[in-house]
Amino acid sequence: MRSFITRKFRAYREISVVAETKRQNNSVKKYGISAEHQKSLKNKNGRIGEAEKNMEQFTEETRKEEEIKAAETATAVAAKRKKKRLIGDYVVVAAMAVLMALNYDLFIVRNRFAPSGLNGVATMIEYITGGSFSIAYMSLLINIPLCIFAYFFTEKEFALKTFVFCVIYSAVYFVLQKTAVLARFRYDAGGADTIYPVLISGMIGGVVYGGAFRRNGSTGGTDIVSKYLSKKNPHLNFFWVLFAINATVAAASYFVYTSTDPVTGATVHNYKPVCMCILYSFISSFMANRSLQGGKSAYKFLIITKHAEEIDREIVEKLKHSATKLIGTGVYSNTERDVVICVVSKHQIVDFENIIRKYPDTFAFVETVNETIGNFKQVKRRADDSFYYVDEA
Repeated sequence: MRSFITRKFRAYREISVVAETKRQNNSVKKYGISAEHQKSLKNKNGRIGEAEKNMEQFTEETRKEEEIKAAETATAVAAKRKKKRLIGDYVVVAAMAVLMALNYDLFIVRNRFAPSGLNGVATMIEYITGGSFSIAYMSLLINIPLCIFAYFFTEKEFALKTFVFCVIYSAVYFVLQKTAVLARFRYDAGGADTIYPVLISGMIGGVVYGGAFRRNGSTGGTDIVSKYLSKKNPHLNFFWVLFAINATVAAASYFVYTSTDPVTGATVHNYKPVCMCILYSFISSFMANRSLQGGKSAYKFLIITKHAEEIDREIVEKLKHSATKLIGTGVYSNTERDVVICVVSKHQIVDFENIIRKYPDTFAFVETVNETIGNFKQVKRRADDSFYYVDEA
């Protein structure tokens, strides 16, 4: 820091010398001066080039130092954001694990049906053993080896988050099962109106699946297998693998959740657990997809027009959005047209359509955007204190 200040002071001093020398040179040209003084000025003129050279070097060094400081600051900010995001991810994964444990304890186990996946197998094993072999044990027994496998063969972060989910889920479920803290809140349909616990548990399960996946985690079991197969073969349709597993669970539940005829003592099989398993799988899958798509849906307009400037102006002024403009060539007419791409919220569709209808020779179509990422909701202040979005490529 001291050397920086010293160089800066020296540079300013040399600048002063240069300015004074130039002033004296102007005086020589204007008024004339003695030979001795001219010699002195000549020596000073020699120092001008050296001073200017030193100043350029100082400016370059200062610029480099500022660039290094800016890069270090940007790196530190990025590292801080990454750390905060990672902590947030683990908090969300832990919350999803607690929610899943509550879902099983309050709505699933008491209503005698098996949900989808390997947790469905664990639920049936707990039912067969009369609760002596808890879902918590079975979940850890299955998922810990799978998490170790995922750590080496998929992604380390994915494996660690899945491990955290499985441990917290098993621990919370075990506590709920042994202490019966929330026993009075358990929904036991008693064999009647079983559609309600399936609907509730299916929606909660879907939110949990989607929330865990959005944070690069999972609920374990078949999710880990899905991650591995997707990495090995991205074009593989894992739907059929999941369908086979869920179909097996549903078929097995037909033989697990049985009852005894009070008159004959014969074993009675029931299709209701099978239907409940299938319905749970459908609802949870639907909700998971909705969660993965996120709540930032929008609509993309692609406009081919001769009036791009006018449309662009109205987009910015009326819709408070920006747009991206390209040049396209018509195949039939072989003429160039402006192509405007703009993304707006669902509440602005009618306003956008009204703008487009004003201009003849304009063709447009709209597509649904599942989620927007980046500048869609960032605004920029104009000179007149008005705002507009900066969502452009």
